[in-house]
Amino acid sequence: PEVALLGIAPPGESRFRAGAAAMEYRNVSLAGQSAIGFCGKWAEEFVVQPRSDHVVAEVQSLFGCMRALSGNVLRIPGVQVGFYVGDFPALIELNVLLIAGVLLTMAASLSCWMLRQSTALSPASKRRAILGIAVGWALLPFLVFKAHGPMRSQVTNMSMSLQGVVGFFRLVELACRTGPKGFDMDLRRWIAHSATCAMVAYDDEGRIKPAPKGLFRDCALSTVVHLLLYGAILSIGERTTFVPGLPKGTDPISLPLLGFPWSFPAAYFQTWGIYCSLNGSMQFWRAIYAALGIATEIPFRQPLVYPAGVRDFWGRRWNLLVHSIMKRSIFMPCAKRLGPSVAAIASFTVSGLFHEYMWFVLNWFDMNYMPGGPMLFFAAQFVLGMVESSLKNTWPARVVRVLPWPVQTALTKLVTIPFSPWFLQGLHAGGLFMSAAVVVPHFVVVS
Repeated sequence: PEVALLGIAPPGESRFRAGAAAMEYRNVSLAGQSAIGFCGKWAEEFVVQPRSDHVVAEVQSLFGCMRALSGNVLRIPGVQVGFYVGDFPALIELNVLLIAGVLLTMAASLSCWMLRQSTALSPASKRRAILGIAVGWALLPFLVFKAHGPMRSQVTNMSMSLQGVVGFFRLVELACRTGPKGFDMDLRRWIAHSATCAMVAYDDEGRIKPAPKGLFRDCALSTVVHLLLYGAILSIGERTTFVPGLPKGTDPISLPLLGFPWSFPAAYFQTWGIYCSLNGSMQFWRAIYAALGIATEIPFRQPLVYPAGVRDFWGRRWNLLVHSIMKRSIFMPCAKRLGPSVAAIASFTVSGLFHEYMWFVLNWFDMNYMPGGPMLFFAAQFVLGMVESSLKNTWPARVVRVLPWPVQTALTKLVTIPFSPWFLQGLHAGGLFMSAAVVVPHFVVVS
């Protein structure tokens, strides 16, 4: 096999085809020199000195080699560790739809911008038209399912649902003018604001802040670190079906009291998986923006390490993209008219509804999926936040505030995590975690 990987093929046979034939088994021993030799020889003969009559054959055999390599574990010599290369067709599907989603988002954003600049319609008519396009954008994943059928991976479904939510709320911000100051002052700012999940940073005058020195390096490093952590979680999750501490295949939501306290390790483990995947992808987009000279806001502020209370967790640390959207588009408009209590209820309700939408997209082809979990979870979090707020001037709250931060963090997790099986059930039972373990490249322990 290593001879084939080095690019040495029988006369008349593509070295990629030979390599593919040699890798039809699960575990492949691959030294670093072999990989370098294989890639270097192909680059020298195919890229530096291309032969037009063999281009098509070489490309086809390259994809054949990739298909054969897909799903294999490359064993590292001398240690019981290997590198799972991932599911190449699923990775291609995911990235194609991701790029297509960004391009379609930019096209929809441009259309809505031109619509809002039009003088032929009244402001109310333009607002209704943009909101109609926002609803259509949220329905786009279902049109893709109707045209394509089931995707190869649940990870692709999840990516489409996230793009549907972000795109919907970006258009709502444009229609209702609830975005950050300066986001719609010109087309460049609007496209930068709406194209991805990155949160563009603006100064007090509404101008886009330039990326500070070192931001690209920091975001790229953060991306790598979070993806490596995510890979470790996937490696452990494969062996435990992502429910460590419980029998394999157990759904905590089916247990009394959501399985607490025995389900706590599994819920906390899955929460780390969500955090690493979300923050890793958001940091990736931040790195892209930094390379373009655009500063962006931090999406997560170590929510699983430093939370000092339920309100601190949701308001200052966890998924600040969603927090900023909910604050500008839901909480502040409702607070002006109906008061802060009603505004808080509305914000948690909308959070539950759009997570229901995401789980619905994720589980579109799963007829056994039962909705309602995210709504119950966010209702519980709202109650916990209200209780914490009502007790903030009492002596127990004052005692908690002077405790060391590890104790405060542990107490916060102790009251929030037990309700998370409601939130996680649509992901775990829907197969997202196991699907991610099949799609995403990561290191594994091999026997």
